[in-house]
Amino acid sequence: MRYVYFAVEGAHDAAAIGKILRLEGFWHHRRAKELPPAFRSMIPTRFPFWGDDLEADAPIPYFYTRGELGVAVRMAGGIGRICQTIDDDFYAMQQRYVRQYRGIGVVIDADEMTAQEAREHFYRRLGYADARKQEREGEGLCFSRRLFDEGKEKVLDVSMRGGVYVLPDDAQSGTLEDLLISGGNIAFPEIVGAARDYMDKVGKRLGSQPPSHLNKALVGCVGNVFNPGKANQISIYRDGWISPQTREGSPAVDGFYRFITEFLERAQ
Repeated sequence: MRYVYFAVEGAHDAAAIGKILRLEGFWHHRRAKELPPAFRSMIPTRFPFWGDDLEADAPIPYFYTRGELGVAVRMAGGIGRICQTIDDDFYAMQQRYVRQYRGIGVVIDADEMTAQEAREHFYRRLGYADARKQEREGEGLCFSRRLFDEGKEKVLDVSMRGGVYVLPDDAQSGTLEDLLISGGNIAFPEIVGAARDYMDKVGKRLGSQPPSHLNKALVGCVGNVFNPGKANQISIYRDGWISPQTREGSPAVDGFYRFITEFLERAQ
């Protein structure tokens, strides 16, 4: 088999990639016994996962396969941990499994920056992580900026493709939620409109809030209509925010969808 690895900031980003993979015919594995050996090797064998922290998130990717192609989608817990997470995961793999990987993709939010500014911010963090690793007398990171700037580099002596996509549209400021709302305006406009009216009223009582927080709340309002009491990522994964219909009407949805599918094609 051949494998591709995506590192993302959090659960919402992972769910969005998972939705695209499902639409592309990938199977989402939920049982360890179903996994091929290269994936099974990424499951921790000890608990607690980090020191003695019982509440730390499980450092386990979401696993998808279609035919001879496998995709691991790994949540890093924020942009500040993406570089170290990629490095830790690949250093922990046996070399025979590393050789089966063809690409490493990264998905981040622009937040208040432009896409280019967000990329530079990510690259600076890559440099900080590399310096910290060398300071503690370890080897440097197993990859460099070249992997993403040039789109190709050897990672632990294995040639791999690399790519970075900055949400919502690889150009403007914003987050995944901006992309989702653009899709929701097409897929279920009445529900999004009602949720926006509700947020406008409630927002006045909450005081000043960053736009990204309000957008997350808006997505949560809509998501709870479809999946009462469930987290936002459940709605992102299950509902029509990302779909053939929203691809046609939303450049942001279409651009992100194409990044994922084209990256998979190039990495094979």
